[in-house]
Amino acid sequence: MRRLFLLVLLIFHILMTSFAVDYTKSESKDSDIGSRLIISSSEGLVPNEEVAIKIAEAILVYQYGEDVIENRPFIAELTENGTVWYVKGTFPHSDEKGYWGGGVPHIKIAKADGKIIGFIHGE
Repeated sequence: MRRLFLLVLLIFHILMTSFAVDYTKSESKDSDIGSRLIISSSEGLVPNEEVAIKIAEAILVYQYGEDVIENRPFIAELTENGTVWYVKGTFPHSDEKGYWGGGVPHIKIAKADGKIIGFIHGE
């Protein structure tokens, strides 16, 4: 009985190891897998103002700190023949004084792939 059990266990082990897939090996053999993961659509990866503003806020907060959020609302406009989102902040204001000094952040984002073309914060 013990020999039968060991034989079944051995066969089970052989079957499991022969059908097992090593995903780390398959990914290392496929070095361009990252390039194939890019999602493309006719609208581009940044299809609308809402997505452009979310990307802009994430990048601008990372670059200039949380204070950049004071420049909300951000305004997004499609420029350069509909290929680039130009996003800029607005001046903070108070009820008593109206608009007050300082610059606002500006950023350009490619509509097709979300690439950050450039950014700046005015003075």
